[in-house]
Amino acid sequence: MSGIYVKDLIKVYHDPETDVRVSALRGLDLFVKEGEVASIIGPSGAGKSTLIKILCGLETASGGSVYIGDTNIIELSEKEMQTFRFKNIGIINQFVAQNLLPNLTVEQNILLPLKMRYASKQRARKELEELLSALNIERIRYNPVTKISGGEAVRTSIGVTLAKKPKIILADEPTGQLDTANTNNIIETFKELNEAFNTTILVVTHDLRFRNAFNKSYIIRDGRLVGVNVEMDRSELDFLIKPQESSLQSVIDSSQFVRLPDEVYQTGEFKHIVEFDIHPSKKFSILFNPNDKKSKNH
Repeated sequence: MSGIYVKDLIKVYHDPETDVRVSALRGLDLFVKEGEVASIIGPSGAGKSTLIKILCGLETASGGSVYIGDTNIIELSEKEMQTFRFKNIGIINQFVAQNLLPNLTVEQNILLPLKMRYASKQRARKELEELLSALNIERIRYNPVTKISGGEAVRTSIGVTLAKKPKIILADEPTGQLDTANTNNIIETFKELNEAFNTTILVVTHDLRFRNAFNKSYIIRDGRLVGVNVEMDRSELDFLIKPQESSLQSVIDSSQFVRLPDEVYQTGEFKHIVEFDIHPSKKFSILFNPNDKKSKNH
């Protein structure tokens, strides 16, 4: 199993000098099925980078659970996580220098992880040809990394990652430096590779062009899930995530938190108190600021 299941994930950063605590993730929930390609979209400061680091085991969580397949990676020791990451996770960073060795050619970069897998020379060559063809970078195979375009560098980075045969690929802002044409090409490449290799792929980005790119796109803000573009089968989850087709819908997460859409919040002077009234018919009403005489029943 190689799905990703995150429930009530919390990450608090603490500065011991100032004794200031900053919450990067505030009870985040998400679920990516095995063999699925999905995106997580959010503005700067939403918690995207923190999430990626926790999924990679480069940051420790303050609370919650993170399952990759049947393994709760939060419970792994640092050494165990290093081994788990090497065997199961491929990472594509935004900056080429973090993915590729600039003094090597495209072909040499992809061959390196193939050799690390102890693949025979014949097997490594066969897999190399398959990856070059699948990524449409055969014509630049002998080019040094310093002589290829941004889009070609991303494709080469994907090739290096796939050469490890990971169960999961985590792509952190892979198109952050690309124009629309190259971004669309990379989106299609992820779809094709997902179909061809059945690899679970999670793309984390601030680029709104990814919102409808895949079958599932999560929207996060302020460290919480605020929307998802498809309805999820409740039998697959022990928490309910509701679809957000428009900006006027919200998500109730596993901690029973709901974030008011900006458009709703801006219509009134909402404070911190909400009162609920449940009718025998099981219908309910919400009273914002119950002690405020100007408050209205919604």
